Amino acid sequence: MNKKRQKIIIVANITFLLIILIIQINWIFTAARQQEDIFNRNVEMALAKTMEEIKGNMDICSHLNNDVNKSVGCLNNVIMIKGDNKEVIDSILQINLEYYNVTIDYSYEIVNSPIRACGKDSHCYSKCLSKSGNESGVQLKINFPGKTEFILSQISFLFVISILLIILVSISFIFTLKNYSKVEKLSMNTRNFIDNMVHEFKTPITNVKLANSMIRKSCADENDKIVQLTKVVQEENERLEMQVERVLLMSTFDNNQQQNIQKEDIHDILQKTMESFKLQISEKNGTIGFDLNANDFNIRCNRESLSRAFLNIIDNAVKYSKGNPEINILTYNKKNSLYIEFSDKGCGIKKEHLPNIFDKYFRVPTGNIHNVKGFGLGLAYVKNVIKSCGGNITVASKFGEGTVFTIEIPIEIIK
Repeated sequence: MNKKRQKIIIVANITFLLIILIIQINWIFTAARQQEDIFNRNVEMALAKTMEEIKGNMDICSHLNNDVNKSVGCLNNVIMIKGDNKEVIDSILQINLEYYNVTIDYSYEIVNSPIRACGKDSHCYSKCLSKSGNESGVQLKINFPGKTEFILSQISFLFVISILLIILVSISFIFTLKNYSKVEKLSMNTRNFIDNMVHEFKTPITNVKLANSMIRKSCADENDKIVQLTKVVQEENERLEMQVERVLLMSTFDNNQQQNIQKEDIHDILQKTMESFKLQISEKNGTIGFDLNANDFNIRCNRESLSRAFLNIIDNAVKYSKGNPEINILTYNKKNSLYIEFSDKGCGIKKEHLPNIFDKYFRVPTGNIHNVKGFGLGLAYVKNVIKSCGGNITVASKFGEGTVFTIEIPIEIIK
């Protein structure tokens, strides 16, 4: 997984956690409002039932009427209720509140006021007692100092569970992220080790191949046994080279190519890549042409990866040549882009196979003929490397005439 995708996943997960947190907080507030609505409804029903019982009790109404008449004009319009009446009202009120599951402490008083007794106080409730006293607005006023704590206690369990789950999910995400970083680092170190190790193999393989070729040429007319032995060495060396190349491609194929990124001279990379093919092309009496016409040819890339990508394109041109390889490399600038073209006069590719040649493990079908060995990873690797440089690669080919690979890299990426 590349760093850009990793950052997107991290940001997405953090966003999802924040959304869940917001939803949970909103749910908690909604639950609190619902519990308050239930509490208000229960208190209203308890007060309504209390009023009905008081109005139905003529003895209480008579005593209450005397207390009201004696308390007219008192401070703050509070009516002083005598002990027996106060206890009876308190008893009725407590029973009804408990019936409707309102079990918190409260205080109450009778007020003689034509205006609303409680105003905007959310802890206070009132009910009109006009029929049990005078008609001027006598009300029963009840107050619940611990209302807020009571409502919170109703949702405390769900609140704690929700917060606990959010914390556990957050810890799990952080742990997973740290564990992923360790695994990614280990994977990167392993890829680097394999990459370095395989590169160390490639140098002696190339030297063995060169030495074997020179021995074979010098002894071709002297000793048939030496020729046969050098042929075996060549075959085994080619097999070993293919296995090393396979390991190299597999170890770096999914690499995001973001290591050792710096500005590089494309012309220099092309020329040095071609030097490794000089002997091979010379043996086949082939030719290499350079038309390096680009003015902007420095791009930000991983030099080794891009060099290996060019090597794969040129190697295919040599392998699939019908006779003497004729390869030409052209660079130029056009419409704010750098173009690199690799053209050959090889066997070409049929039109129906062109859309698939950059697919992983795809090889152009050749029937029962297997004169060119490979694993179908080379061009897929090339496309991956070019894409990591911010560019694009296309192919044009005519079967039996040759192939042209064109790489385009926008100037803004070059700069």
